[in-house]
Amino acid sequence: MSSAAAQDAAAWTAAEGFFREERLARLGVAHGVTTRALGNMKDAKLRAAAMEKAGLGGRPLFVPHQVHGTRVEPIESAALGEAPKADGWIFRRKDVAAAVYAADCLPIFIWERSGAALGVFHSGWRGTAAGMPETAAAAFRKHYGLGADRLCAAVGPHIGPCCYKVGADVAGRFAAASVSRRSGGLYLDLGAEAKTRLVRAGLAPEAVSVCESCTCCESATFYSFRRQKEDCRMMAFCAYGHGS
Repeated sequence: MSSAAAQDAAAWTAAEGFFREERLARLGVAHGVTTRALGNMKDAKLRAAAMEKAGLGGRPLFVPHQVHGTRVEPIESAALGEAPKADGWIFRRKDVAAAVYAADCLPIFIWERSGAALGVFHSGWRGTAAGMPETAAAAFRKHYGLGADRLCAAVGPHIGPCCYKVGADVAGRFAAASVSRRSGGLYLDLGAEAKTRLVRAGLAPEAVSVCESCTCCESATFYSFRRQKEDCRMMAFCAYGHGS
């Protein structure tokens, strides 16, 4: 493993049913990606229990109606319960939590390095090819005047290039460096592609971590739509911690 890959891997830790990113934790941001241990987050009772365990019980939780696109909504302009057709949130409100679902797709956290604004995004192959990582970064400037040079990002657990076999039509939408060929098949590294796109959008390479855990391989830990073909989801969430 290269030193850069080691840094990416070390940035993520697992405990109490959540995967968390060390920089966000040090910043005091309540966040995580849930695992199978906490159950299917499409279940409202299990979702509420996970939020309680994360210390966010009773906090209004905003979850969009995900459409595998590139729309990003500021929570400040949304009403609780609306569930707009979008695949990401940005916000500065201290009294809410934001979340997206994932099961193989990329859960992406982006934040201003001092915590002035937070965001969480869902990006599958369609959203990534359409530019969700770049759109997510640009939303901070559009809505809050925060340039990409002030942003950090973390790509959470997702299907890895070990398992993500794709056809030539899908592979052709991505950078050659994000696609490998072995045993006659094409395999896509969505995490690497997202990092490339975030850096292209203006983030420093060292500001972007990519979790190396594969949702498809690690069946005891994660749900995987590719593996199970079932409507079970993890949830990536973030919120300002108490006292922020």
